[in-house]
Amino acid sequence: MALLDYGQVKELNDDIRLSFAQFIVAYSANNIPEIGRSFKDLGIETTQSAEEDPKNFRMLANMMFDTKLPPGVVMATPFGDDTVLNDISVKNFPRDLFFILRTIHILRGLSVAMNSPFSSSELWSPLAREVLTAAGKPSVKTNEDGSPKFEKPRELIWKRGRRLRRLGRPHCAR
Repeated sequence: MALLDYGQVKELNDDIRLSFAQFIVAYSANNIPEIGRSFKDLGIETTQSAEEDPKNFRMLANMMFDTKLPPGVVMATPFGDDTVLNDISVKNFPRDLFFILRTIHILRGLSVAMNSPFSSSELWSPLAREVLTAAGKPSVKTNEDGSPKFEKPRELIWKRGRRLRRLGRPHCAR
């Protein structure tokens, strides 16, 4: 997996990819305890746990890793007076995650500016489930009572497409 951002490239190791995929699945299922575990797996440390303040923890996860603004919020203001960061602070945020964070915030800015709200986590969730399946990891959903429900999505088959350019030739279209 690689994130492209105006020519910047960052390759993420498998541990980060799988942990982020698990986070996306947990977040899209609104599974707060699993979101908390995913934060720990990603190396994100906060001043409060998901169990201590589930509503604010969900809001923090949304502000960091989803393009869709929470209901009633028209602009993301991470350092405003009413920010969730007043209640839950981030003590540690691994440097490899900054590319993910930055890309999501660029997408959010475009989404808000074009008045076209979408949730990146909802869009990425099926792919995240497939990645977890391909890696032999269970995919987590929640039952009606909020308990984890494991499922096995369809098998992922990787196919390598034709190269768009040949070696030694410019990459721009002619």
